[in-house]
Amino acid sequence: MSRFYTYLKIENIFIALVLLLSLSIDNKSFAQDCFTLYGPTGEPSLGLNRKLCLTSPGTVTLDAAAITATSYTWSTTAVTNSIVVSTGGIYTVTVASGGNPNACILNYTVTGYANPVVNIGPDSSFCPGDSMVLNAPTGYADYIWSDGATVSDSLVVYLPNTYSVTVTDTNQCSGMDTAVIVNDTIPTPNLGIGGLACSGDTLTIDAGSGYIAYLWNGGQTTQTLDVDTVGIYSVIVTDSNGCVGSSQYQFGNHPDPVVNIGADDSLCNGGVKILNAGGGFVSYLWSDATIQQTASFAVTSDPWVEVEDGNGCKGRDTMHLEIHPLPTINLGPDAEFCTCLLYTSDAADDSLRV
Repeated sequence: MSRFYTYLKIENIFIALVLLLSLSIDNKSFAQDCFTLYGPTGEPSLGLNRKLCLTSPGTVTLDAAAITATSYTWSTTAVTNSIVVSTGGIYTVTVASGGNPNACILNYTVTGYANPVVNIGPDSSFCPGDSMVLNAPTGYADYIWSDGATVSDSLVVYLPNTYSVTVTDTNQCSGMDTAVIVNDTIPTPNLGIGGLACSGDTLTIDAGSGYIAYLWNGGQTTQTLDVDTVGIYSVIVTDSNGCVGSSQYQFGNHPDPVVNIGADDSLCNGGVKILNAGGGFVSYLWSDATIQQTASFAVTSDPWVEVEDGNGCKGRDTMHLEIHPLPTINLGPDAEFCTCLLYTSDAADDSLRV
């Protein structure tokens, strides 16, 4: 083999290597400086394919910094080692190192992705003591709720507060939504502290209007309840928010007024019985329509009186009065008799005797 042939073979191999290193593969020109600048991969550590979340943060930084690089020329005309872009596309940078004629050319491909649109529902409310569930859309890679602990797509809340969730998709783009949760007002039906009625009377308890449901402790489901028995009555009401409230009422009786017009009695015909109902009442009504404290009776009957006290309660008493006829005396029929004169003559007493 001649020296000339050996020389041509070595020269051809050199030319082939130069051509191979000049080919553009994977968004970069494999001139020798790319490997010198960035190591075995020939590119910056974050790579040349970058993702851009369009609204949050809305930008991505392309950093071509290399320790030994001396100049950078971007397709955007920037001459810094990094640029910040806000739209997708291809961005080219030429990186040179000193006087090396084989500059490294990098082609960044930036793909834009829409941020997730998250909706956990409108501001809402729930009844004190209850809870509610906030649901984020399913299918995201990560969930972070404002409580700092929940990482699922739903959150159970027990207290009023402002709650938020941040979701992240597979493109590492994030979206957030917030909801303000408050407590509804507990309904407060007012039955009053209690009441008294006269024995046998009925009292109506009213739980108030505006509720969608009523339930009394006796099972009634009406707004009002008529009661006539001593006891404690309670009601549970439900408002339009589904919240419940309760109240109770203690019902009792006033003591009945006690009136006494005496025991049964009898009189002889012509006698008069005066009955007295006693003082302290606000009204009187006797069986003979007398409206005073006392009343007089002279015939056989059952006199009664009804009294009313200051509470409006009534009491009643009755007695029996028997009128006896006077005894009949019979001396027989009328009779006549003669008056006889007896004349006696005596020397000592000359008189007339009857």
